[in-house]
Amino acid sequence: DNPILTAVLNLTNRSITECRLFNNLLYNSLANLTTTNLSQNRIGVRSFQTLKISNCVRMQNTEFNRHQRLTEIKDGTLNNTLFRKILFFVCFNTSYIVDNHITLESVTNFFVFVDCINLMKAAIECADKVSTVSERYAEEIKTPEYSHGLNHVLYRNAHKLTGILNGIDYAYYNPAKDNVLCKNYDRRNIITGKAENKMALQREYGLPERADVPMLAIISRLATHKGLDLVKAVAGNIVQNNDVQFVILGKGEAQYEEFFTELERAYPDKVKTLLTYDRDLSKKIYAACDIFVMPSKSEPCGLSQMIASRYGAVPVVRETGGLADSIKGYWVDGDEIKGNGFTFANYNAYELEDRINAALALYADKAQYKKFVSKIMGTDFSWTVSAEKYTAIGEYEYVSSVSSTTYPHSGTDGLFEYEYLGRPLENAKEAYGMRLH
Repeated sequence: DNPILTAVLNLTNRSITECRLFNNLLYNSLANLTTTNLSQNRIGVRSFQTLKISNCVRMQNTEFNRHQRLTEIKDGTLNNTLFRKILFFVCFNTSYIVDNHITLESVTNFFVFVDCINLMKAAIECADKVSTVSERYAEEIKTPEYSHGLNHVLYRNAHKLTGILNGIDYAYYNPAKDNVLCKNYDRRNIITGKAENKMALQREYGLPERADVPMLAIISRLATHKGLDLVKAVAGNIVQNNDVQFVILGKGEAQYEEFFTELERAYPDKVKTLLTYDRDLSKKIYAACDIFVMPSKSEPCGLSQMIASRYGAVPVVRETGGLADSIKGYWVDGDEIKGNGFTFANYNAYELEDRINAALALYADKAQYKKFVSKIMGTDFSWTVSAEKYTAIGEYEYVSSVSSTTYPHSGTDGLFEYEYLGRPLENAKEAYGMRLH
């Protein structure tokens, strides 16, 4: 009759495969603590599936203690008794909760939110530090619009909260050495390099081979919160009224798959819709396109605008979350170019269309466009900058970060795709094999 235990059991029964997958990951990560020499007693937790660790390390004896730090780590060894408690709880062992008489009140204080188990809420309450993936998003999630009801929890814990922009792997995303591209390039030969990659993509997918035509691109999960309702409202005008080509790569909601498919049928010489996920193809498109469109309704950080910049495409983004922190609007101060993209503030299709047209106008000014693209490619979105900020707040000694996204993924890993420090991992086995170091 215990509603907390019922909720936990329901979660386990409903998501047993996912629980096993990530509990194995947690088990291996925690097991490494018994053999790894740590100079500091800190654990970094990323993605909601691992939030249980933050909750569990607060346990002392049989009760949760909000003020208990992980003092059981001594000389690189985790106290075995606490270690077993963590593992049992992480694996949703409800008999352990009953046998050890953990009270409903102590669980409720951390885990329960609107009559359900909420691991995010519990982790925020238990953690010493809470970080998210951009400064702007750290502010946004303290408001009802972005917090999914947790704004009061986040506001109460605002002293713990910081935002640090993600980075990308500059070795993996490197147009100067990327063997997927037909022509490698850098800031010195960007115009000719991108032109060759553009014509190669046009040739491969049946678009007219023209180096001079501006190519727009979207690489995204096709979902409304990615701003595709705005794109849907203006794409016809953009394609009909301009000499452009438009390439779309991604899968998602049926309404957008159908819309972009129909757009290609209506403008076969201007539009190519590729309803798939393909890492190599995405890099070919980044290298080929001149303008990258990313008008998200919300975006905690976003990586695509960084990758596009790395490959010399001009981002057109909405000023939200990490997009606002990473991309600043183009303007000119005398002879100096400011910004590294085109941005708009309101979630409005007219503003999106205006900024796309502004980017197209800049493309027509070849000399100015070349200067701007060279400036964009020089923006540092590497992990070096982010790592320095994490070190500054003292959050991690160093914890390898594994995060999951729900992109359809071929193979035995179902819906889960892994990424380590901005570099895609091939499968869950590689993720399991990673050690804290």
